[in-house]
Amino acid sequence: NEPISENKLIRKELSKLPTNGLSGILYTKILLMKEKDIEYELDISNTFRILDFNKYNSSTSLDICNILGVFLDNAIEYVDILEEKYIIIELYVEDDICISITNPIKEYINVTNRRVTFEYIMLDSVNDTYECAKELSQKFNLNIQV
Repeated sequence: NEPISENKLIRKELSKLPTNGLSGILYTKILLMKEKDIEYELDISNTFRILDFNKYNSSTSLDICNILGVFLDNAIEYVDILEEKYIIIELYVEDDICISITNPIKEYINVTNRRVTFEYIMLDSVNDTYECAKELSQKFNLNIQV
């Protein structure tokens, strides 16, 4: 097992989260990553730290926890077979809650020889232009056909 001091550091970082279950989900997943020797970076923005989850109903808060848990489970499963075991977790607020989970996808494709599909949700007047799609493709170095 890992040293108590490291657990305390993890709990201290997670204590900065709003109290709606996210810290429990993250703590559990971080311990799983540690058990599997997966490095991680956790970036919680100040805007997320002060977010008032009371403005969301309990169903929405539960959905957010479930989404984060599924995203992290998928990322952990994918990087577990790689040499470069690294996950970046970002929680921030722009117009709404944003959760970003990043892992080394190119190495996963090379190791598994599997095709990876990215889904992109287009929101009317937010990110529904050709320029938005082009920017996304450049960010991830993808060949997108329009």
